Amino acid sequence: MTAEKLLVFVEYTYYNGRGNWDRELMKRLAEKGWKIEAICCPFSEQYKNEEKALRSLGVNFNYVPFNKIGFVTYSVIKLFNILNKNNAILYTPSRRLIPFYYPVTKIYGAPIVFSVQGGALKELDIMPEFKSVRDNKIHYHMKKNIIKIQSKICSKISDRIIVISKTIENELLDLNVSNDKIELIYYSVDVNSFSNDSACRRTIRSKYGISDNDVLICFVGRLSKKVPTRLWSVEKLLEVVSKINNNNVKVMIVGDGDYIYNMESKCKKLGLSNKTVFTGFISHDQIPFFLSAADFFWFVMKDPLPTYGMALQEAMSCENIVITNNSGSMKEIVSNGVNGFLLDPESENLDEQLIEIFNTDVKKLNMIKKHARKDMVDKCSWDTIIHEIESVLRSL
Repeated sequence: MTAEKLLVFVEYTYYNGRGNWDRELMKRLAEKGWKIEAICCPFSEQYKNEEKALRSLGVNFNYVPFNKIGFVTYSVIKLFNILNKNNAILYTPSRRLIPFYYPVTKIYGAPIVFSVQGGALKELDIMPEFKSVRDNKIHYHMKKNIIKIQSKICSKISDRIIVISKTIENELLDLNVSNDKIELIYYSVDVNSFSNDSACRRTIRSKYGISDNDVLICFVGRLSKKVPTRLWSVEKLLEVVSKINNNNVKVMIVGDGDYIYNMESKCKKLGLSNKTVFTGFISHDQIPFFLSAADFFWFVMKDPLPTYGMALQEAMSCENIVITNNSGSMKEIVSNGVNGFLLDPESENLDEQLIEIFNTDVKKLNMIKKHARKDMVDKCSWDTIIHEIESVLRSL
């Protein structure tokens, strides 16, 4: 059924992080017949195929230069022109942009859907990226108050608020945001594309010299100095594996980044050069092949983040056994010993916990894999999630 209202998606980029989710959401809605205008910065060369696929579905892109002041100015003008000609709904995940768009949406009576995919206050308190802010008490309190004000304003002027975890929902409720506006809708996963493929498993393992008997732990993500949380995660994985006296335990790092060379050097120091594979950049449509090759998926972060990441769900859909934090929003997705494993990353016996996991009865591990896949199909497939999102949109 074709929708009556146009959807206007606004975000700086539709690749990396939350942009991946919104890009896939655009695709699914376009396939359902929704007409979409997207205001964003140009796609990077690595994501040109994704851009082309969206254009083929009728998504129209309005590009803005990589300049934040220029982005705000241009996007407001473009939004004004779009709403002047169309009955539309505005969808954006940016609390920084919504106040600038509100006067335009108010003129034309266009509803706003605020998609909150991160807990800004929680992130400020725990993420290493903000350590310098936390060290300066004045700066920290100013930043925290600004986030609170932004969140309250955006929540007040938005018609619906979509959150992807209970942790984020609770953060908004603590700011006295009306519960009537909030819709808890988890990230979704393409369970058809992200499924275990035994042929791909053999091909990938053969290509990288990994035997059928090897236990392969996979990490997916770009390693950059700008995201120290991921660097900590991979370094912790390598340190733990170096303590495990088992030559059959191997690590695969899927992704590129400016810190790859440093991580390769760390592998040499730890004596893991022959046990670690760095694949470099792999396009998103190829990720299922590499997940099929893995046995375990490493998603352990230093701090209990309010988000859990689509990578975790994609791994579960491919029947990987996920190892992640026993805290934060991870516990909303993973049940310890049922569809994955939860552990404390700061535990002194982390290597012993991993050895115990690797030595788990094969039948139980296979059961965990099946539970992980079933949970993604039943609870987080696009067939389920797109219906929930459409219900929100059609209510406006």
